[in-house]
Amino acid sequence: MVYTVTDVSGNVGTEVVKKASIWKEIILAFIASLPFFTHGLEATELYATAHSGHFIDSPEQVPWNATALIVAAAVTAPIYCYVIDKHGRKVGLFIVSLTQGISCIPLFLPPNDTNTIILHTVAGISTGGLFTVLPIYICEISSIESRGFSLSLMSAMTTLGYVMKLVMDLETMMYVMTAMVMVQLLSMLWLIESPSYWVKIGKVEIAIDKMCRLKCLEDDNPNLIKCLETLRDESDRAKSHGKLTLVHIFRNLIWRDAIKIGVLVHTTMILCGSIMFLDQDKTLLQLKIPSDPDRVLVLVAMFVGSFFTSLLILYAERKVSTNLILMTYLQVNWLE
Repeated sequence: MVYTVTDVSGNVGTEVVKKASIWKEIILAFIASLPFFTHGLEATELYATAHSGHFIDSPEQVPWNATALIVAAAVTAPIYCYVIDKHGRKVGLFIVSLTQGISCIPLFLPPNDTNTIILHTVAGISTGGLFTVLPIYICEISSIESRGFSLSLMSAMTTLGYVMKLVMDLETMMYVMTAMVMVQLLSMLWLIESPSYWVKIGKVEIAIDKMCRLKCLEDDNPNLIKCLETLRDESDRAKSHGKLTLVHIFRNLIWRDAIKIGVLVHTTMILCGSIMFLDQDKTLLQLKIPSDPDRVLVLVAMFVGSFFTSLLILYAERKVSTNLILMTYLQVNWLE
């Protein structure tokens, strides 16, 4: 929709073009991030992650439950990417929520090693899609202005799930997990399929309709037309390279830099989590702080830090936020 501003004498002035609303993008990103909250609930007590090491060791000292989770996630992650490429991002989101619901079933069975390994295997299947499908969907539905904040919700929602350990017992968390899965499946009704997917498969008319709903704009709005042209150019440029291979990825300077940044950020995140959870007593002792056997300090610090970082992304550049995180990590290591 284009608004025309006129003065009192009737002369036509500057045209004011309605801008896209980013609030709907943020709301949809929040809804899409709900599985990360469920993941945080599960990871606190129910299965192993990089931040919580509850292992069942065999006589050969093999952590079978953690191994089952990692192998299942590694195998299913490429399958998820293939599925969402062929059938759409919402299909992948539905499968992730569905497998999270299936992972709740072993929780209500008698506890034994077999049920625990089954739980970790199913949880690994959902985790494989959690960190592939959801970031892709959130990235594609978000504009440049909201993309950084929307993607940071993944970490914030996960740590919020961690914090629930402080206010819930195990049985309550199991029921909350089940309720969250139902909410996630119902929320699929409000999610909008990524316009990038429709452009990719050549259904431009559907892409325009989805983009109108996503941006809250009319189909003749210049801003919407510009976004659509950008998606078309990206799709044509990607198709011009032919079949995507690892060689194409490493030859592309932008993708190469993105891989380096991703490896740096994720390595720092895993190292920070492992150090805090595995060496917390030593750290607190050196800082002359009383022991914290319930890990209250760590969980609250992760929760506050993740939300502070999300807010920082809104008002500062990504590089500033990354440097601040790295400086904090180095400071913790120096204190140790």
